[in-house]
Amino acid sequence: MKSMQKCLLITGMHRSGTSALTGVISKLNVHLGRELMPSNTDNPKGFFENQKIYEFNEKVLKQLKSSWDDIFVSNKLPTKSIQYLDELKEIIIDEFGQSDFFAIKDPRICLLFPLYSQVLKSLNIEIMVIISWRNPLEVANSLHKRNTFSYSKSFILWTKYFLFGEYYSRNHKRVFVLFDNVVLNPYSSIKNISDKLELNFSQLLETHKEEIEDFVDPDLKHNNVDVKVESDECPKFIKKIMKYQNSFGSEAIYERLDLLREIFCEYEEMTSLPQIVLDHTKELQTKEEKIAEQSKLIQNKDHRIQALKNRLTKELQAKEEKIAEQSKLIQNKERRIQSLENSLTYL
Repeated sequence: MKSMQKCLLITGMHRSGTSALTGVISKLNVHLGRELMPSNTDNPKGFFENQKIYEFNEKVLKQLKSSWDDIFVSNKLPTKSIQYLDELKEIIIDEFGQSDFFAIKDPRICLLFPLYSQVLKSLNIEIMVIISWRNPLEVANSLHKRNTFSYSKSFILWTKYFLFGEYYSRNHKRVFVLFDNVVLNPYSSIKNISDKLELNFSQLLETHKEEIEDFVDPDLKHNNVDVKVESDECPKFIKKIMKYQNSFGSEAIYERLDLLREIFCEYEEMTSLPQIVLDHTKELQTKEEKIAEQSKLIQNKDHRIQALKNRLTKELQAKEEKIAEQSKLIQNKERRIQSLENSLTYL
């Protein structure tokens, strides 16, 4: 009798290490499909994301009049939609049908999880979930540099992806993984995942340990911030979520996270933006404006200093030229005096 297929769904907010994590897992003979997205400057080692899955997710969000960076969410998530089930089923069978164990990685699955859950269950495929998470301040810094997103928008996106990704995956075997741990100690991180999800990676880990540790380059992780998120720059609403970071995945905090998710959605319905998150980012924006203003003042001073340097250089050159001219006159006079003295000698 053929054993049940297993699917590892690797999710998490964008810029939270899902690519690095999936890259490591790919070293353990976990199938990622036939066609993967190519690498680029954002992820030089690769996205490890299936191209067909990516295109499907993008199409679904677009038809819902949404996108991966849409800050409005609660009334768009396809929790009851059956429109896309047959198409997704066909993609999974085509890309992964011959694999006993495969992984699908895309941050968008945080939002589209109900579709994947329905399809995988209909195919009698066991679902396991990894939620990769990262300090929200680091995510905001990264998106600000890569996409020029405001910190307000990035904080809202982080909140949306985390709260819904956590909620939708509750009924499945899962593990939360901090990006820092994957970077600093990939071997231990994957061993922890293996133990919690009962993946039996032990022998493969030992065989590929050196390859795994070489793959993860700590220098590729930028915008590092203390994971405690105690800075005043982090919204209070996110701090309430982060307060439970040591208990992510525990049923003991479900009720509290449910309340936070409900508040988040209620604010979205009552206002044009999830104001509860935005209120606490104004101070950060003010600081950014102040820094920009100070940078402009510094540039102006640099221009003035350069202008003074240019002026002094010109004045110095003029004086040097005048000294050279006077030296030439003196030399001419000395030659005339010498000539006169020579004439007097003959008299």
